Amino acid sequence: MGSCFSSSGTADSQKPHASANVITVAGHLRQYSIPVTVSQVLESLAVETTTTSSALPFFLCNSDCLYFDEYIPALGPHHQLQPAQIYFVLPLSKLPYKLIASDMAALAVKASLAIQTHNNNNDIIIPSRNKKARISPVLLPEQEDQQRPPPQHPSNNLNINSSNNKLMKHRHEQSRLSSSSRRMPKVAASRTRIRLTTISEGSLLL
Repeated sequence: MGSCFSSSGTADSQKPHASANVITVAGHLRQYSIPVTVSQVLESLAVETTTTSSALPFFLCNSDCLYFDEYIPALGPHHQLQPAQIYFVLPLSKLPYKLIASDMAALAVKASLAIQTHNNNNDIIIPSRNKKARISPVLLPEQEDQQRPPPQHPSNNLNINSSNNKLMKHRHEQSRLSSSSRRMPKVAASRTRIRLTTISEGSLLL
């Protein structure tokens, strides 16, 4: 469908219009004026491939909702696309499978190349949009690391009198438990999710 810009006048033609950015299966960037729904995008892609939208074996997903080792959430047909957001058109065969590392890398490369090619071929130069951007997986921490207290070391003084036997026994028990805990494998106190996100230097796509 290509870039959607108003041609009502010279002043309007110099202003960027709010549009959603869709990366096709072939790796092309298509911009759709807002408002637009998922079904309308799929219909426009069906016209390009001379196929009906109901027979098109693809679905739309939001790039910000793609997580490593999780299923890809497909957007409903009546979902309205958001301005300046990047979406992917993916084959329906991807739905039953979780995203793996190679999938994340392939999507990041596809989006980056599509944006770069679009900017190189765009005849309308808008200074505020003439910035670089990249799509990259990022780590999202889900909880803070818990601080562990330092292990307690027992006293090395063996020359104690009989009145301190009880205290010495208690410290010896602490030392034994501390040594056992140090031999146990460490368990990470934080969990992370890897998300495919857009990292922009300025405002690239409006």
